[in-house]
Amino acid sequence: MSLSKVELKRHLQSLGIKTKGNYVRKSEIERIVANTKFAEVAWRFEDVQSLRPNWTKEQCEEWLGENAKWIEDAMLSAGWDAMSDLLTATEE
Repeated sequence: MSLSKVELKRHLQSLGIKTKGNYVRKSEIERIVANTKFAEVAWRFEDVQSLRPNWTKEQCEEWLGENAKWIEDAMLSAGWDAMSDLLTATEE
């Protein structure tokens, strides 16, 4: 996909990115980089329901709410393990 300068400027502005002429300001680039996430996971009721098909949406959401901290801790631990393993593999 190729955008004209005008289309690109409109697209950047629609994303809340301030431009100056045909350029993105350094402060905007720094703001974007500072807010960059490299991995994010979100669980929805459908995920639980795929494992418990007889549960209602409300039951699934309640279960997620009650177990959110445990799930978050497990995901963080798994993420650190994955990064450590990958970094170790690239050092060898």
